[in-house]
Amino acid sequence: MYIFRLMTEVQKLESELTLLDSQLDRKEKEKSLLTETLADANADLETLTAENKRLLADWNALVVAMGQRDSAYGKVLHELG
Repeated sequence: MYIFRLMTEVQKLESELTLLDSQLDRKEKEKSLLTETLADANADLETLTAENKRLLADWNALVVAMGQRDSAYGKVLHELG
């Protein structure tokens, strides 16, 4: 009777181990997918940051050009008036 209980317990523990191994595999796959998703998001963020810097530089150049244009226009108006 004692040996039967031990064998039953061994089978129960083996089943638990199989289940835990299956859960571990699933979690490792989830982790891998999340790592890949995070890497993709990071790459997207780096792209957006670079684009933001480019747009800001273009905007600043435009503001400077508009200031120069306004200054030249003011000089022309002053010379004509």
